Amino acid sequence: MLQQFIRRLREQRSSGPTEGEGEEAGFTLIELMVVLLIMAILIAIAIPTFLGVTSSAKNRAAQSNLRNALTAVQSYEAGNQNYSGLNPTVLHSREPSLSVVDSDSAVAPGTNQVSLEVGSGGNTGSGGNTVILAAEASDGVCYGILTFNGAASHSNLDSKINTAGTYYTGQLTSNITSGCSASGLSGFSTNSTPKEGYWSTAGFPSGLT
Repeated sequence: MLQQFIRRLREQRSSGPTEGEGEEAGFTLIELMVVLLIMAILIAIAIPTFLGVTSSAKNRAAQSNLRNALTAVQSYEAGNQNYSGLNPTVLHSREPSLSVVDSDSAVAPGTNQVSLEVGSGGNTGSGGNTVILAAEASDGVCYGILTFNGAASHSNLDSKINTAGTYYTGQLTSNITSGCSASGLSGFSTNSTPKEGYWSTAGFPSGLT
């Protein structure tokens, strides 16, 4: 519609004034204002859409890193029956595309860094029943994945996490005292729907920016 309107204006301008029409040649102020108004409306629609797509792409990159790390963790567990012995060096060797740091180290946003915590029943000490992974998107959202093989209760994380499975979480890093790290996510509770600051089997929460 806008292109047709501009084409008509150009045709009117290029045709030149006929006798007695000199005052109507060219663009009028109203026509220019209409064009500017239409352009402003289109920009107002496009900018939020563009920003939303950009934010979504940043989030997907961090989530993809976590899923790749989870695949490597599950492969390790399948061969060892637990997560004992899994550490940043071992995980990196299984997934070289990731830079793996320990559970207390905050990861750098917008990178391939993943924080790893291996524990038993929610504890960060010896044992190998639980793995927590954390990665931060470049827009400041910390995402996490927790996988639990059901070999011990999860009392130190949340009494409700007592079923083997994979849990997902997300929180603004600015709301986490220790920054985006696996240990910083370990105290979260559970919720049946994805919500900020909760573990959920339904997937990562959205709209956290």
